[in-house]
Amino acid sequence: MNTQLLGGTLSFCLSKVEGVLLRSLDLIRWFPKRLWRIVNHLGSPFVRIWKNPRELFNLSEHLYWLIELLFYIFDLIGLSEIYETFADIVKFNTRPLNDNEKALVRRFFGDSLNLKRIRIDEFAFGGPKSHDFAYVSFYTINSWGELNEDIFVHELVHVWQYHQLGSVYIPRALRAQFSHEGYDYGGLANLVLAIRTGKKLSDFNLEQQGDIIADYHRILKGKNPRWGGTTREDLWVYEHLIRDLKSSTTEVAA
Repeated sequence: MNTQLLGGTLSFCLSKVEGVLLRSLDLIRWFPKRLWRIVNHLGSPFVRIWKNPRELFNLSEHLYWLIELLFYIFDLIGLSEIYETFADIVKFNTRPLNDNEKALVRRFFGDSLNLKRIRIDEFAFGGPKSHDFAYVSFYTINSWGELNEDIFVHELVHVWQYHQLGSVYIPRALRAQFSHEGYDYGGLANLVLAIRTGKKLSDFNLEQQGDIIADYHRILKGKNPRWGGTTREDLWVYEHLIRDLKSSTTEVAA
């Protein structure tokens, strides 16, 4: 019994140390990419105004641009890694993925996510306990209690979005939640139309992306999707879009 306890404690401590080392390494190797994102973002208003001069007077878009700039700067100075490291140490229950969760990540995301970076906190007091929801803070999925696989897959999409976009996934996801469409991607008919017109998963808002992949998982399990009626015969539509997840690589950094 003492041997098992010692082994569990050692494994727990090693996972915390591993997390610190991985975040430190990513902070260094992702610095050039993050710097380029800021440069690209600084030029984006001029491109937008050049295409449509009326955008010069679009104050709400200018404010949103400023918010995203702040998040890009936060990434550059490593605030996301600092926050995650602090949270991983303070919230002692935060854990790495188990074998079943790793299998789900590989199934939907291939090698595009670093499994060792992802953490799970099933005792997140700030929101999930009192308001019954889950959220993603960079590479950490926060919930109150074990998540069902459908929600887990949706939250994994947000981890992937952070990996692809940086922490601007946060304001973009919040903006999506309060948009007219919200999480509703329009069901099967709209997905077919999107494919026929050359659209990709990235053409949907960030919450729609999460529900597209979650519905794909539901259909695979023989359940009804959240949006629209679909059968296993329609899986090809979702699989066409899910290629965006698997075609990305771990080198497209946050």
